[in-house]
Amino acid sequence: MANAATTNFFESFESGAIPAWSAGDGNPVGPLAYWAVVDSAFGGEGTHSGTRKIYCAGVGHAGTAGAPLYREEMTAYLQRPLDLTGYSNASLSFWFKLPSVETDYDSANVYMDGTLLWSRDTPAANWTQVVVPLDPFVGSAHTLRFEFISDPSIIREGWYLDDILVVSGAGNDPFSGAYTLLGGSNSITSNNSGATSEPGEPNPGNSIWYLWTARASGTVTFQTAGSNFDTVLCIYGGTNLATLASVGCDDNSGTNTSVVSFHAVANATYCISVSGAANAEGVVVLTWDHPNGRGRDLLPDLTVWADEDREYLYGWYLDRNEIPGRVLLRISTATPNSGAGPLELHGSSTTPGVYQRVFRDDETSWDRYAGTFTFHPGHQHLHFDNWLNFHLRAALTNDGVGDIIVSGDKTSFAIIDLTRYDGALPGSPGSSQYGGGLVQGLSVGWADVYGANLTDQWIDVSDVPAGRYWLEAVVDPENSILESNESNNWTRILIDLDVSGTNGGPGNLQNDFFTNALVLNSVTAGIAASTEGASRETGEPSHGGNDGGASVWFRWTAPSNMNVVITTEGSSFDTLLGVYRGATVSNLSLIVSNDDAPGAIWSKVTFGAASNMTYQIALDGYDGFNGDYELNFNPAWNDSLANALVITGASGTVSASSRGATRQSGETNHAGVFGSNSIWFAWTAPRSGSAIFQTIGSGFDTLLAVYTGSTVATLSLVGADDDSAGGGASRVTFNCASNTTYRIAIDGPAGERGLARLNWAGPNPPGILVPPLSTNAPAGAPVTFSVTTVGSAPLFFQWQHQGTNLLDDPYRSGVNTAILTLNKIQAGSAGAYAVVITNAYGAITSAPGNLIVLDNPRVVFIEETIGYSGAFVRVPIEMQSIGNEHAVSFSLLFDPAVLSNPRATNVPAGAALTLDTNQLASGVLGVSLELPGLTTFATGHVGIVSFIFETAPSLDDVNTFAGFGTAPVLRSVRDVNDVNIAALFVAGTIDLQPFRLASSVTSNGLFQLSFSARWTYRYAIDASFDLANWSPLQTSTVAGATFQFTDTNLFPHRFYRVRLVR
Repeated sequence: MANAATTNFFESFESGAIPAWSAGDGNPVGPLAYWAVVDSAFGGEGTHSGTRKIYCAGVGHAGTAGAPLYREEMTAYLQRPLDLTGYSNASLSFWFKLPSVETDYDSANVYMDGTLLWSRDTPAANWTQVVVPLDPFVGSAHTLRFEFISDPSIIREGWYLDDILVVSGAGNDPFSGAYTLLGGSNSITSNNSGATSEPGEPNPGNSIWYLWTARASGTVTFQTAGSNFDTVLCIYGGTNLATLASVGCDDNSGTNTSVVSFHAVANATYCISVSGAANAEGVVVLTWDHPNGRGRDLLPDLTVWADEDREYLYGWYLDRNEIPGRVLLRISTATPNSGAGPLELHGSSTTPGVYQRVFRDDETSWDRYAGTFTFHPGHQHLHFDNWLNFHLRAALTNDGVGDIIVSGDKTSFAIIDLTRYDGALPGSPGSSQYGGGLVQGLSVGWADVYGANLTDQWIDVSDVPAGRYWLEAVVDPENSILESNESNNWTRILIDLDVSGTNGGPGNLQNDFFTNALVLNSVTAGIAASTEGASRETGEPSHGGNDGGASVWFRWTAPSNMNVVITTEGSSFDTLLGVYRGATVSNLSLIVSNDDAPGAIWSKVTFGAASNMTYQIALDGYDGFNGDYELNFNPAWNDSLANALVITGASGTVSASSRGATRQSGETNHAGVFGSNSIWFAWTAPRSGSAIFQTIGSGFDTLLAVYTGSTVATLSLVGADDDSAGGGASRVTFNCASNTTYRIAIDGPAGERGLARLNWAGPNPPGILVPPLSTNAPAGAPVTFSVTTVGSAPLFFQWQHQGTNLLDDPYRSGVNTAILTLNKIQAGSAGAYAVVITNAYGAITSAPGNLIVLDNPRVVFIEETIGYSGAFVRVPIEMQSIGNEHAVSFSLLFDPAVLSNPRATNVPAGAALTLDTNQLASGVLGVSLELPGLTTFATGHVGIVSFIFETAPSLDDVNTFAGFGTAPVLRSVRDVNDVNIAALFVAGTIDLQPFRLASSVTSNGLFQLSFSARWTYRYAIDASFDLANWSPLQTSTVAGATFQFTDTNLFPHRFYRVRLVR
């Protein structure tokens, strides 16, 4: 008969006392509340067994004994020593009940020393057993700790415990406890220490048992290579101990290890036993390989999602504020997984390395190296390096794809299930499965999203000429991730870019280049701007018989066969005009050109346009002159009421020119003022309601009038105005009737004429000026989303999360206003937030703003560090702090072949720093730092301590690391009561580069400095006369392996240095 497991301790709480335990409340802020034994009736929750249990707030609870509540701001701990010395295996089991809890904020946790074994923050209405293996802790003494934590608001009933048990012995010693093996190829590590045989067991011994079912017929091999004792391996057919049929046994096919191969039958179940020769015992490593039964890899498939409505990729904009003097193209991105399996990435605290877990369809998985994690302080979470690359490519003729013009620097992201992409894909879960931290990923049918407003996601386009470009995003650019399809990892969209023009902020040269010509969309138009700063392009023709040199371009497609007149009357300089056909500036066919109209220095051209033909129009300055210009395109085309320019839509803007316009016979004085240059527009109201027409932006003092009627003689005045909009502009407001046509006249007093701009806004459906912006925030923090709108009042709002309408509750407010407030975010709060806006005239849904909930708000990390070989490097230990951290401990891990002789620096004032240097030769430094008194670290990004290492010499780049281990000093962050508080430890990379500095004197006596360093990094060259006071001479980015600087000053003596600019 199999022996019973050895009991280390069993706690049923039946005595009512807990002398082996210590209990208390580690949070000094809230009311005192902690664990105490209670009876079966307490809370109405009964017990698992007996008449007593223990409750997390047995002392100090709120509510009543019949309906208790835990307290806010609790850290209720129940802990005891646990000696596992001499054990080869062990397990912890306990029964618990969690009738109610504030999910995502308050939680039940079990720790061994500082290592989290188990955690739960969702209710468990019934008594539930938990079994936790303790094998990683055998062989030494520890502290077992049950801890319940709560935040400052919303309290529930909380956590009950009963029947806590720690035992040793193999769980699969009895045949009935056999472990189930999954997959065609895999391995499992167990231990047969203390195992025995059972009555009726074939080949009796101190055996442990496994079950395995073949997925297909074919040869399978089981072996125990890697076990640390002489094993006996037996395979049986059947699932009943009394009727097992031997398939094969082996003792010593290998050195003290065993191998059995046999032909497996599809869907047949086999029993495997491993025992020790002569009852030897120890670690068992069982490996099996069934080539015909290996599972198919369920690989992810990554793409870049471009979506105009959601503004993914299309939501780019230019930013002039982040880096003074630079223009940044900010980019919004979404990266979905449409493959057969999830992308899952695993990191650790000890090294920056990340492994991709590849799942198979036989419920097994395997891991492969995929890259590194780096903590990003600006985003306050862990990023997977080299996730996305951004490029701006040239747009060739007919929108062909050209070479890369410039690329972005930001390539690292936290990989998170943030929004649904395609829930219909097989295997797509209904809810998010991956957040931040050391395990990240993308479920099938889910996408990660980064808004353009988030920091560091940009391309520097400061030096990019205006024009048309392809904006390209590439996910997994180096194919570090194993995917089912690597050919679809990029997406491109066409954009018109001008860093000095309207899409980049102040400026008026968006049409300086032919490729970025201003498109005229009407049969008549008036344009007023400046050519100041305009240029002449390579291959550009001469316009009007003069080379010019400061041209701007326009493009127009004729709606029908018609005569066209274009003038520059009203311009402030001598102009040139040219009209062409063609697709490139160097291959244009001249239609007509002109320097000066008769008796003027402005230009005028006329030509016959063909229907649907596109024409290129150049406006230049004689001999390169520039200044303010007016382009009058078919001026006075709508001079008569009968030829009124038809305008449509609830709102809009149109321009025209009244130069050459006249006053019709019988035409009234508009707004009661005589004018002689009227032009006309016709607008049919799409719906009834208030309408506003105004002439703001016109180039002269305007008169504005609105009428009904179809002839001059039958006009009926609706409203008229002269100058009420300010600056000579006019405004008319009136109630319009649906489907009624209104005639609008613009004129000028006493012969005033020129560029006329008509702006109108009728009863409007809602529109969005500023959509909700994406943000990151820690769990428990408040977050707001807002939207800026236009449209006729009243507007109605409905906020949505992942497409589901929200309701006001204790966690959110303002769901029907323009500002949504999430009072206390939780893990489930992450994702896409959009707002549906409606009024009497329509509805619109905003592009989403995305919320990333920082599940590890307290992080101890090492930022990527750059240093030099054969010198020194400073490795800073930093923390993303909440503000209650008093002490930090860890074992700093490093490669002793690269880094040596660490020296502490930047120690906080008054802090006690203890170093364990016994394992320095092995690359381990124990570190314990405690702030003085009851002080704590400041909130935010803070330094803990730095270590300066000597670096080994090398002529090549060296990438090494520094990480956090658990021995000889455990990883922990503690508060002023010496209570462990949850923290994530993140390793970092150290990039060591060769640095070679040389000097020479040129033939003309100038001093020249040259150095080799890492490409694309920025370096500063400083000079000094006394080695004490240094002045910067130049800061440059290294574009090649060697950088040279020549000092043109012939000083008698001078010192120089080169330093890396962070």
